Order: sequence, then C-alpha cells, then structure tokens
Amino acid sequence: MKTISSITVALSLALGGVSAAWAGAGEVTTVGTPLSTSVSFTESATDPIFIVYAVSVKNEVGNTINNIVFTGATKVLDTSNDPPTPTAALAKFDSATGATCTTTNSDKTAISCSIGQLKAGGSTSFYVTFVAPAFVAPVSVAGAIETSFSGITYYAEGTGGLENSVPLNSTRTWTAADVSLGTTSPSNIISGVPQVNKTLKFFTAPNAVDTTLSDQITTTVSVAGTAPITSTLTIQEAALPTDDTNCIAQGNFYRCYVSDLTIEDTLTQTPFVYPPESGKYLGITLRIDRAAIKPGFKPSNVRVFYKGAQISVCSVTSPSGAPITYQTVPCYTGIVYYKNWNRNSSWPQAWEGSVDVFGVNDKNGRWGIN
Repeated sequence: MKTISSITVALSLALGGVSAAWAGAGEVTTVGTPLSTSVSFTESATDPIFIVYAVSVKNEVGNTINNIVFTGATKVLDTSNDPPTPTAALAKFDSATGATCTTTNSDKTAISCSIGQLKAGGSTSFYVTFVAPAFVAPVSVAGAIETSFSGITYYAEGTGGLENSVPLNSTRTWTAADVSLGTTSPSNIISGVPQVNKTLKFFTAPNAVDTTLSDQITTTVSVAGTAPITSTLTIQEAALPTDDTNCIAQGNFYRCYVSDLTIEDTLTQTPFVYPPESGKYLGITLRIDRAAIKPGFKPSNVRVFYKGAQISVCSVTSPSGAPITYQTVPCYTGIVYYKNWNRNSSWPQAWEGSVDVFGVNDKNGRWGIN
C-alpha cells in the first residue's frame, strides 16, 4: 500500500454538549479517539486499510439514563474548493466491537449503535472501524481531501412531569479530531487494526497515484488472533545502498531491502502457536521482484535477518489434532523462487522470476534479506 499525499481524513468522534434537558437528569458526553492520526489509502478491495476509533459514552452526573443511541455519518470532501465539494470516495463502516452497530444507509457511511442504559457516573467504551477511502483523481489540490464524521447521541431523560407521560428525549451533537489520509513515503503504510476475530493483510504495493515509482519489494503482514488488537500497524520499506558489502557478497540481489514493522499490542508467547489459541501473531512475506534478482539465483543462498541477526528456518511440531507450534521465533518457513511457469503451475504467470520469503514472529522489528 503506498501513498504520496498528506490528504486529510477527518473521522470525528468527540465531545458533545453537556447541558441538561430536564432538572436532575443525566448529562451525556461522547468522546472518540483515533488509534492513529494518519492512515494510508485503500488500494485493494480485498485487503483494505482501516480507520479505527475508540469511543466512550458517559453519563457524567444525575440520574440513570435510558435508551442511549450513538449515531454518525461520514462524508469525503475536497477542501481545496470553497465551500468544500463532495468526492466520489466513501469511508464505509466495517465493524464494531463492544456495541451493536448497524449501517443506516445504502452507502454504508452512516451508523447507529445501541448503547442502552447508563447509571449516574457510568460509561461504556467500544470500537468502530471504517474502511479508509481509495484515492480519488483528479483532486484539484494534492492533500485536500477530508472525510468528516459527525452525528448525534440520543437518550431519554425521565418524563415530562405528567403521570404516564413519555420520557423526554435529549440530543447531543459531536465532532472530533482529524485523521490524515496519506503517508509521507510511497513505501510506507499505516493502518488501524480492527477489533475483530479474522485474519487481516496489509501490504505495500505499486503506487496507484504515481506509477513512475520503482517498486522491487512488496511487504505483506498478516495479523490474526482471537483477542482484539487495539493498535495500528506501520510497514516502512527501505533499500540498502547498492554497494552494501553484505548484500553484494551474497550475489543474490542487485539491491537488498529491509522492512520495518511496527504494531502495538503484539503478544509474546512461548512457544509461539500458529494459529494462536489466544493473542496475536504476525506473518511476514517479503516479495522481491525479478528486476532485483541476479542471474544464477538460488534460494538456498539467501540469508534472512531480523534486527540485524541472521535467523533460521522455523522448527515446528504438529501433534495430531493440535495447532502447529513454532519452537523459536522469529524464524522463516521457507523461500520460494517462482521460476519456469507453465499451465500446470499453482501460481500466476505474473509472478514469474520473483521470490517470496515467509517469516513468522510475535514482535515488532526490522526484517532483511541478502
């Protein structure tokens, strides 16, 4: 996933007013905090980039409040125009954890989340996830897209003072801080990790905006686990100098690469279990394009590094009916050279001549090959 602009996404979830609509009734505030203040563009419908918000709704003082409902909707705007004009991009709702949220329009940009009851001083927290918009061209000024997310928190506060009267409904509007869309480097991606139990893939890829950029490595990171991850993931690639002695001495690549991974809340497990029964894991794939591979390349000659130290092929055990256990991480499960494609090959012809290195780990850090 690559981006070049500092395009701003404003997915706002934040403070509403706190004036009471009925004497002695509760006062509700809504606060939202983005897990990252910057995310990348979504460039693959199958492997999207996410914007994740932690949301808190609190009954500050007063009586018990019933029937609390949180609502909001996104709009993607080109702010280089005055007034801002709508774009064709959409920031669509993906998932929620900790509250029951559903979309309320056909574009899936509006949501309603049922909170229920909060006693005096009580609060509830949950997460909402949106798929980051894809880049929309043309945009009149680079870096001028904003996605706004605003809405209303509804709740009921006592009755109108008459016997058997209907409770009074109160409303609190909210808006919040911006989240920028776009990263400063074409080989850097940033994404929130939704609080959902499914495998997610995040990858760097040829830039859809600037097709002149040279891309000889693609990093893919898979994140999975039964426990939710409250974090963002960053992948930053870099090429070593062409005269790097360790790279040149191996005779495998014209240019060697390193890829830095940063994901919060990764869980250290000993031994490391794949797939994990609890916690999280990282599956790392480094794909090197044929243009970076020297003639006579042999996978057996490749050396794989983590934080500057050479690592080995994974040692695994696989008891009958039990998950595969990796005895020591980091490690790599294999190196595949996609060569001599034919109609019976299990991989696409477009992969011809490229190489994949498959790593496994439960921590952040820099991976490299030479």
